[in-house]
Amino acid sequence: MRTLKAILILVVSFVVVGVAAQVRAPAQETARSDAQQTATSETSALVAAQQQVRLLEAQLTSMREYHSSLLDTVYWALGGVFVVTGLLLGFGWFANFKVYERDKDALRSELEAKVEAAVKELAAGAAKDLAALQQAVKEQADSSKQALESSLKGLSAESVKPLSASISGLDRRLFQLELLRLKEKMKANPSDNMALTDALGLLELCHRREEDELPDILHFILKKIDAGGRFTAAEITRVNAVLDKLPAHYKALSDRVRAKLVASDLFG
Repeated sequence: MRTLKAILILVVSFVVVGVAAQVRAPAQETARSDAQQTATSETSALVAAQQQVRLLEAQLTSMREYHSSLLDTVYWALGGVFVVTGLLLGFGWFANFKVYERDKDALRSELEAKVEAAVKELAAGAAKDLAALQQAVKEQADSSKQALESSLKGLSAESVKPLSASISGLDRRLFQLELLRLKEKMKANPSDNMALTDALGLLELCHRREEDELPDILHFILKKIDAGGRFTAAEITRVNAVLDKLPAHYKALSDRVRAKLVASDLFG
């Protein structure tokens, strides 16, 4: 019985396994078919994706080339704009410079004309004022002259005489002092030749204003010539000119001096 039961259990197990195998086989085939379909669809999707990537890469390359061409066009356009702007700025500067130079020359000419006109006007005004001033000064001088002449005419001869006498006395005193100084200088001169030169100057002075001093001067000249003093040729000419002008009562003394001059000239 136990054996039979075991056999039955074994048979039932085989049957169950067979049934399960039969049931599992269609499911496996279905799964395999689904896997194949899924793989096929994935392959198709992958191929489509690769084609789409290639298409996008081509579009991207085309867009890059278009953008590069567009940027080149923009750069060239900007360069042209800068060049035209530079040319316009240069032309504007040149035109402004020419206008500035023209305006400057016109302003200089206008200022020069105004300055010249102002100078001429000032010169004319100054000349007019100077002429008026000269006329006023002349009129004032004439008026002062007439007033002075009238005042002088009003002075009496008696009032003028004391003044003239005072002036003459002062002049005489000054002459006497100068005469004394020259005589002292003449006598104190250690050189005979220089003493004769001083005596000649004193002789020329006294023969016009102080004839009383002439004898002393002539005797001094004779003394210095005897002592070895000598006149120069020009001084001898001056001495002779003075001797020719002396009064007749000095002729003897003048002749002695002339003789000494000749002798000193011959033996000097």
